[in-house]
Amino acid sequence: MPTRVMGLASGMDIDTIIKDLMKAERVPLNKMKQEQTLLEWKRDAFREINTQIFNFKNTMFDYTLSKNYRTKYVTSTNETFISAVASNNAIIGSYAIEVKQMATAATLISGKLSTDETIDLSQKIEDFLPQDYEWKSGKIHSQQIIVQERTNTVKLSLDEGTQIIDGKMNVFIDGKIYEVVTSADNLQEHQVYFNQETGELTFGKELSEKTRIAVEFATEAPPEESESFLSFSITSYTKEGKQQTMHFFIKQGETLDGVMKKISQSALGVTMFYDNFNNQMVLTMNETGNLNRNGAEISVSGDFLTDFLKFSDEQGAKYIEGKNARFIINGLETERFSNTFEMNGVTFTIKGITEQPVYLQVNHDYDTIMENIKSFVEKYNEIVEMIEEKLRETRYRDYLPLTDEEREKLTDKQQEQWEEKARSGLLRHDPILSRFITELRMALSSPVDHPEQNTGFRSLADIGITTTSDYMSAKLEINETKLREAIEKNPDAIARLFNAEGNSDNEKGIARRLHSIANATEKEIAEHAGKGTYQNHQFTLGRQLMRIEDDIERFENRLKMIEDRYYRQFRRMELAIQRANNQSVMLMSIFNPFQSQ
Repeated sequence: MPTRVMGLASGMDIDTIIKDLMKAERVPLNKMKQEQTLLEWKRDAFREINTQIFNFKNTMFDYTLSKNYRTKYVTSTNETFISAVASNNAIIGSYAIEVKQMATAATLISGKLSTDETIDLSQKIEDFLPQDYEWKSGKIHSQQIIVQERTNTVKLSLDEGTQIIDGKMNVFIDGKIYEVVTSADNLQEHQVYFNQETGELTFGKELSEKTRIAVEFATEAPPEESESFLSFSITSYTKEGKQQTMHFFIKQGETLDGVMKKISQSALGVTMFYDNFNNQMVLTMNETGNLNRNGAEISVSGDFLTDFLKFSDEQGAKYIEGKNARFIINGLETERFSNTFEMNGVTFTIKGITEQPVYLQVNHDYDTIMENIKSFVEKYNEIVEMIEEKLRETRYRDYLPLTDEEREKLTDKQQEQWEEKARSGLLRHDPILSRFITELRMALSSPVDHPEQNTGFRSLADIGITTTSDYMSAKLEINETKLREAIEKNPDAIARLFNAEGNSDNEKGIARRLHSIANATEKEIAEHAGKGTYQNHQFTLGRQLMRIEDDIERFENRLKMIEDRYYRQFRRMELAIQRANNQSVMLMSIFNPFQSQ
């Protein structure tokens, strides 16, 4: 780096002179940086547009779904007793329903736990039981097994010779209880056989890779590893009529409230609660209906439940069987497990027993279909308007990005106003966006030539949707009267006009075409302007930015060399002037010897 001189010999402000000289040299660099800034602004503008196109694409996908055009509704002459909700696939029709019996859940009510005081649910189990209660001794295990490859056999982690206490074991897959049986012969899908000698579990079906199996059981253990616990079992039934039994292992120190939560949160599908008014415990099925026609839907075993919580006949327990909902629908007497049931795409909810039939009618929801199509047009017009504004936006070519020196001369408000004009029109007449608008126009104007679309609704114009009177714009407008008539005439044809599938664009519905166009344009813009996660080398504008950055770096190095050359030249000038001054002083001293005295 050359020595910086301050013009001591010449009396000149060398730094200012060189700074002014470099201003002229930096003009091409400023232009490069302005071009760089314009490219970055253009990239950002494209990405903002692409975000809107992405949202538009997703919106168009939603409009390919039948729910937007096949909505139905149900009217009831008495919703106090029967209400209904129609799905999109509901069949238009009427129903007369007379309810004879409501569905109820099976319930098992214990005998009175005490005659004089209520039970403190926060007390520990051992405080509730007599002091001479015989606790079991052993170790409670809870193992998780992840299947590594497709198989129907897995092995527990057990020490050799370990015995399962009472042979009680719970096996779960995805929260579903599997029945543990004593033989591997003729295993059903919901069954599993445990081999005590090998510790293997054999399932009645092949398990896929990554299947998670949960197993609970208690084993004998040496005194130093043993813990005191009690066990009991509860059996319930599923809606399919399958029996499921679960064993509970309760350690000393657990509370009655904790036991109730374990039961209620288990996979049995039962809820347990305590009624402090009657001082009784209750077990009730979560599902209504008579799920076991051959007997009780809830049964218990284990002295803790039968003797101490008094869930046995001897202790005064009472069982109330579950009942099915019984009703007559359009003259047919039938039953359901639940008070809510589905038929022909309609979900009915029974709320009470009726003395006379309740009449329900399923109809097309024309108002909702109308609003959905109007919303489709609004979303389309929003994206078109935004892009057309960008394509027509004025480009102020005299307003370039400000340099640092130019910014220093302007206020913040002036800088903001300048930048607004500098950013304007960056996407004016852009070919990608222009092509997008053109393709949207063609997709809307081309008829839908689907084999099933032979009703006359082959274009948006047929249902009252046309382009506006502004021929420069691709925006749409709606003749609501004509659209309403078309919807009421044939809503299925309206649906196909928007969401029909086909092998070619001509056969596809309008929404599917727009979705495809938006998807293709989104990808094209991403290739041109990238995304937030892209590196510069992955898209066109990014590669241009990389080239400009390289040019800027090379030019800055060149400017550094030019500046150094200027300083060297002025240093040589200073040295020359200094030598001349020295020589002048020497000559004057020679010709005027008395001057020095």
